[in-house]
Amino acid sequence: TTTVEVLTIDAYCCVSDLPKLSVCTSLTSLKLSNIFSETSNFDIPSLKHLYLCDCVFSLELENPFDPFKGCVNLESLYFHGCTYYCEIITFKIFAPHLVDLNVSRFRLNGNIQASCVIDLQTPRLQYFKYTDIRYLYCFSTKINLLFVEKIYIDVGCMAEISNLIARLQLF
Repeated sequence: TTTVEVLTIDAYCCVSDLPKLSVCTSLTSLKLSNIFSETSNFDIPSLKHLYLCDCVFSLELENPFDPFKGCVNLESLYFHGCTYYCEIITFKIFAPHLVDLNVSRFRLNGNIQASCVIDLQTPRLQYFKYTDIRYLYCFSTKINLLFVEKIYIDVGCMAEISNLIARLQLF
């Protein structure tokens, strides 16, 4: 249908392909929870709000990897407990209209992949929250600091403070 604006899918199972949501031109908010999928790219131009919670994505090698490149109007991205199974060197988030980014318990290959860089190309970002009790990924940013109002980073009991400081220098 082309009149659905908000869609929530809570699957608790393997979904080989996510529904072809790009044809739903009215969809502005998508919430996916507990999904294991072999598809990881989102191509939904009308989407403004994306919530991913405890999702697992298995994918082929792609570098840089930009799963949200088809969401050109994305304004908020909530990314909690998601795992990507693939050797990813650069995890790119290109979202020119993104104002709110919330990332917690993010994993690559089911583990912490220290060599991965998260490349934020979000020039309008206002709010950024990153929470992980064990690790802070390296961030490469293209953010206009004039828009940024709040940055919240909680890495719990991260062992090496020098590691934390080095990773935060990009902000």
